[in-house]
Amino acid sequence: MSKMQGNSNKRLKNVTIVKPIVYGSYAVPLQKKLENGHTHRWTVFVRGLNGEDISTYIKKVVFRLHESFENPNRVVDSFPFEVSETGWGEFEILIKLYFQDPSEKHLSFFHQLQLYPKDDTSLQGKKPVLSDHYDELVFHEPVQSMHKYLTLPITIPESKPEYLINNYTEEKEKAELLQIKKYQQKVLQEIEEYKKKNELLEQKIKTASITTT
Repeated sequence: MSKMQGNSNKRLKNVTIVKPIVYGSYAVPLQKKLENGHTHRWTVFVRGLNGEDISTYIKKVVFRLHESFENPNRVVDSFPFEVSETGWGEFEILIKLYFQDPSEKHLSFFHQLQLYPKDDTSLQGKKPVLSDHYDELVFHEPVQSMHKYLTLPITIPESKPEYLINNYTEEKEKAELLQIKKYQQKVLQEIEEYKKKNELLEQKIKTASITTT
């Protein structure tokens, strides 16, 4: 390994970068049912909180659709990270995020495609349905190469997709942020516990080595 590669893989101590994202789906009922029985056009997506271009640190997104679709594993390697299709049923979609730095492990999560509003059955199939989730990607002590991608300037496209709607009330946003902070604290606590266990293990190994010699 060259010196440059070694430096790029060095972790930055006491550095934490948080990237907010929104993932979900947007479904619109078709005016007329298609011959194949499809009733809706929908889009599944991963985006920045304000629609910004997140390809600065995300290399590609893989969406695994229902096996009934042709080529159910859809790979999107450029912004915007989304897949549009038509269909008639709801199902679970597996989403995988791959980062620009290959040393950063990919993330996987699920999203339930929603075509019909749950709050008013009388309007089923008559209005667009947005089902999205706010989350935060927490990079604790990233390597230098990943840190470079995470700190690149972010751009927001002038034209925004139809599904880019602010679906968060102030109370809902506060509740979700509080939940995320609790999760972050738990993750940081687990990291510290792991470090302590690792230090104890290294100390035991050193002690055992001295004893045997």
